[in-house]
Amino acid sequence: MRSEYADSITTTTNNILTGSIQSAADVKSLWKSFKFDTIINCVALADINYCENNIDEARWLNHNLPSLLAKEAARQSTKLVHFSTDAVFDGKKSFRTEMENPNPQHIYGITKLSGEKEVLSAAKAHLVFRVNFFGEGPKKNSLAEYF
Repeated sequence: MRSEYADSITTTTNNILTGSIQSAADVKSLWKSFKFDTIINCVALADINYCENNIDEARWLNHNLPSLLAKEAARQSTKLVHFSTDAVFDGKKSFRTEMENPNPQHIYGITKLSGEKEVLSAAKAHLVFRVNFFGEGPKKNSLAEYF
């Protein structure tokens, strides 16, 4: 049986779901409408300056949402793969390992790190990947654009 929320979710031919999750109820509703083996969460509010000025929004997307997904996934015996960031480190060293202690220097890194901790504490089967993405952004004079 599909829930009312599921009507706002779009399913592609590759079984990729897109939509908006605004609350804990929306997260729970997903499992009422769909059966998942694995969820891959790539959601993030990654604009460092925007996060500094919009802490509640950063906390919701980078901490609360991964936490809710991880806990519900664990209850439903679903694996969660969560993408995080190397911004959980202070930037003083070029290469880091997962054994090193994070030391985030801004709200983005702080909220992503707290989201990671929630995901990993929810179930042993959940995974966190710390990645660094580069690509074309809205600012054409960024360092990434230069390279």
